[in-house]
Amino acid sequence: MKKFYLIMLGILLIGLSGCKEKTTLQAKKVVKNTESGLPLLVAQAFEEKYPDQKATSWKKDDLGYWEVIYEKDGKKYHADFTIEGAWIDTENSIKKEELPDAVKKTIEEKYPDLELVRIGHVVSSRHESDFYDVEFRKEEKEMDVEIKEDGTVITVKEKS
Repeated sequence: MKKFYLIMLGILLIGLSGCKEKTTLQAKKVVKNTESGLPLLVAQAFEEKYPDQKATSWKKDDLGYWEVIYEKDGKKYHADFTIEGAWIDTENSIKKEELPDAVKKTIEEKYPDLELVRIGHVVSSRHESDFYDVEFRKEEKEMDVEIKEDGTVITVKEKS
C-alpha cells in the first residue's frame, strides 16, 4: 500500500511540474489583441489600472515600454507599461502656471538661461511621490530634468 501511495505521489508531481512549464511558456509568449495590436497583458493591465478610460492610441516608446494614450477631463495622458503588463508611470503635460511654487523656484534658480520646452506631471511606480519632468533647450542641446514637488532635483539627463 505504501508503494502505491509513493507511485501516485510521483505521478502527481510529474503532472504538476508539466503544468508549471506550460504556464511559464504561455506567459512568455506575447499575445496581442487581434483588434488593436496592443499586447494582451498590456491591454488588460491598462483596463485594470484605468477601468473608466478608453485608450485612444498606443505605441512602443524608446525605452521599450508600451505607451497607452488616453484622454481624461480634456487632457491627454500617457501611461507606460512593460510587455508583461506592469505599470511604470503615467504622465500628462501641464503649463508652468500649474507647477508648485517650489518647482518654479528651482527652475528659475538653477536653469534661468534655458528655454522651457515642455512640462509633464508624472505619477510613477518607481518614486515615492509625484514629480515633474521638465524639458529645456539651449541652442542645439536639450536637457530633461525630473523635479520633486518640494523642488528637489531627482535626475538630469542631457540630450544632443
